[in-house]
Amino acid sequence: MEKLKLRCNALCQALKTLGDAIDLLGAVERRCSGSSTGSICPDDAHTPFSCENLFRASRDSTIQRFEYCTDLFWKYLKEYLERIHKTVPEFRSLKYVIRASSKVGVLSEKESAVAVDMVEKKKYDFAYLS
Repeated sequence: MEKLKLRCNALCQALKTLGDAIDLLGAVERRCSGSSTGSICPDDAHTPFSCENLFRASRDSTIQRFEYCTDLFWKYLKEYLERIHKTVPEFRSLKYVIRASSKVGVLSEKESAVAVDMVEKKKYDFAYLS
């Protein structure tokens, strides 16, 4: 049970940092959209931090944190199924664990469908940002 609690705590912390990254990305985008010099600090002509570079770094950080949260989430679900529902997923892929979670009522069918859709799209959706 301790391992499950640790996974839950790690997931909660990761979700908090993902929220922080999303907020930062929004702030960088808002700040840079008003900059005519292409710099986060319009008065400093020597700054190496162009808006484009800051936006890319913030975006990449947000994507990485999202992927980390996804990884922690499915590992938590797998552990939860094994410990609480005494279900040992035969095939331990993310989509299988999501579907198994729906079967035992941890996730609703709608939540399960959304989660599987996100997993399938994850491979492709961030490609346009590169």
